[in-house]
Amino acid sequence: MTAKEAIELIEVARAKNLFLMERLWTRCLPHVAAVNELIAAGEIGDVVAVEADHGQHFDYDPASRWFSPELGGGALLDLGVYPVSFARCSWGPLRGWSR
Repeated sequence: MTAKEAIELIEVARAKNLFLMERLWTRCLPHVAAVNELIAAGEIGDVVAVEADHGQHFDYDPASRWFSPELGGGALLDLGVYPVSFARCSWGPLRGWSR
């Protein structure tokens, strides 16, 4: 969850000749690739805004990783990163914020 931990994982993977991937598996989904191809080809025009969310319901359990930042969960470290990552990977660096 920290840069130091990421570096340690990379070092271990290299030393053991292992494949290491971050957990945003959604980047590998066929429909995400299709959207990215449409954007790159200019098929949908200039993207000027992105509105995205990731909605799921979980019953509250403070011991669950879904609700515990210490376990890598919570709104930003777990679920909220998916729409942010989708926007970033599909449209490049974020150029502004809206409220």
